[in-house]
Amino acid sequence: MCLSWTLTVAAESPAAESPAAVPSRESPACRVVRLADIGWTDVTATTALLSSLLTDLGYDPHTTVLSVPVTFASLQRGDLDVFLGNWMPAQEAQRRPYITDG
Repeated sequence: MCLSWTLTVAAESPAAESPAAVPSRESPACRVVRLADIGWTDVTATTALLSSLLTDLGYDPHTTVLSVPVTFASLQRGDLDVFLGNWMPAQEAQRRPYITDG
């Protein structure tokens, strides 16, 4: 995963306030982070917060508003990187095929 190293370093670094303090070891393709927003207020808020944090860390977040089924399908195809909403157990049936398929 492109993002894990930088976020771990940022969280543990005493100089984490500065995006320049976070060295970048990933390829330029990893700078773009594709997020899904399903239009629910809580998901919109957490996605916006993550987008702001990613921007401060030097990433280029792109948020797309999608339905829940399209979001899961997009994650499976690799068209999205992040979805911060998961309402269990209500979404179990929608999510199950993607989990079992990997």
